Amino acid sequence: MSIGRTRSGRRTILYLLFFSCWLLVLLSVAGTWFRSENKWSPLSYITWFFTPSRQQLELIHQDLLRLILANYPIDAVTHINGRAYDYYSIQELIEQKPRREWLSFPLPDEHSTKAWFPKEQYKTTFKMMKSPSTLSGLAYVKQIYVMTDQSLSDRHLHIKNTFRQQNIPVESIKWQWKWNHAECNSDENKKEVFESLNLVDKPAKGHGRYCSLIMKSFDAWADTANRNLTLALYLEDDAIFVPFFKEKFNRFVYTAIRTGALKIDGQCATSSLSKNSNEWIDQNPVFFIGSCLNISDSRFDGKQPMLSTHKDIPTRCAHAYLFASCSARAVLEQIDVNKNELWTPDFYLNNIVPASPTLQSFWLDPPLVYQGNKAKDLDNISSFKRKTY
Repeated sequence: MSIGRTRSGRRTILYLLFFSCWLLVLLSVAGTWFRSENKWSPLSYITWFFTPSRQQLELIHQDLLRLILANYPIDAVTHINGRAYDYYSIQELIEQKPRREWLSFPLPDEHSTKAWFPKEQYKTTFKMMKSPSTLSGLAYVKQIYVMTDQSLSDRHLHIKNTFRQQNIPVESIKWQWKWNHAECNSDENKKEVFESLNLVDKPAKGHGRYCSLIMKSFDAWADTANRNLTLALYLEDDAIFVPFFKEKFNRFVYTAIRTGALKIDGQCATSSLSKNSNEWIDQNPVFFIGSCLNISDSRFDGKQPMLSTHKDIPTRCAHAYLFASCSARAVLEQIDVNKNELWTPDFYLNNIVPASPTLQSFWLDPPLVYQGNKAKDLDNISSFKRKTY
């Protein structure tokens, strides 16, 4: 069988599954509505006859889920209708709600007897203050930065549609598109670039193409520090979100607060961490909530959401991560300590976080964001198919 036919077949299966799910939902709703009437009509009789019972629907859902999971590769990510489905979230396609394991990451108004903790010795609970209203609707996130180029209009439309679908106002985005390849590598801007990034005198050959991407990120980090933002979210323009991103994100933030990983009082860390420290509380956090290469913590069992520390090898993807203002300042301070090579943001942070005395890296599993050009993109966003830097 040819590759084209294989892809076409997979796409057909996914669309059929979507259609089946929505048909079941419509039949269920229609049956409930018509059976609520006191009179019988031909239409209500037909609806009653063809509408499955709740028990039948549950059995059909279970069979569909088993069918999907039996044929869905563990490392696959499929982007369809603005959502990213991985092996973990694919069952939410059937259930139309977050998996129940997310309840172990409780919101402030929920009481959970099975709230997740990082380790047995870390049972101390920190007070979860409910986030003040934010433009983004994401807990404590005062700004969302999107790294992009002005020419990538299809990616801008993709991000806007994704935000609207997740009920996140587009107005909460700050587009980082000041720098492009020509401006970043021009003689006119050379001094600003070299001083901002504390670059080595002669960056490695070919690394000039990374300049605009890291400068966009640097400007966002500096803005976070200068504005003293409680929390800032940084995204690449081909970021794709899993289903129910907003609810899962808020559960993650409150869990980080409850376990002491995130402090919202503006107090920065004072400790001096070793390069392989697992310090959970006295640190300035960098939260990586995205994944590009299907990398997860080795302790993630594929079911229970979790946070984990990764001081020594901090990044797994720079497509979606968060700084507190203390974290942003710590990154900027560490940049000034040693001369740096010209790299992409993930390579930069891979050097900066282990060397910093206060920064700590946290991974969220399962990831909430994936890299668009690494996924099977059934939405056919053209620029996902090419490298843009």
